[in-house]
Amino acid sequence: MNRFATLRRLVEPGQPSPDSVFETLCKSLQDSGEHARVQFQIVGGEQRRFWRLELADKFCKVVNGPTERPDLEIITRAENMQKMADGSLSPIEAFARGKMRIRGNLELAKRLFKKLAAPGGITDVC
Repeated sequence: MNRFATLRRLVEPGQPSPDSVFETLCKSLQDSGEHARVQFQIVGGEQRRFWRLELADKFCKVVNGPTERPDLEIITRAENMQKMADGSLSPIEAFARGKMRIRGNLELAKRLFKKLAAPGGITDVC
């Protein structure tokens, strides 16, 4: 049975801070050619934290805080984001198991996932 692709490692052991995850994401996507606002809503207990990536041409900027009308929003718990960032949970599996929600441009989500995927796994479901 084939396995779904995980993300390329976004954090090293001992670097669990969400800020470092989003900085690494930004570096990985700065040459993506996408023009988009991608918001991450990370839930921890009753607390919600927001980061967004502002993508344009060969540029990416990480911004703390929410934005209105992002092109893509990814909502997950902090522990699931950590598992995706260290490569132990595939985003496709997280979505399929209800551990991650996606709102907005799903085609954009697919393109970004393909750019971030580690080699050797399935990146498409349909």
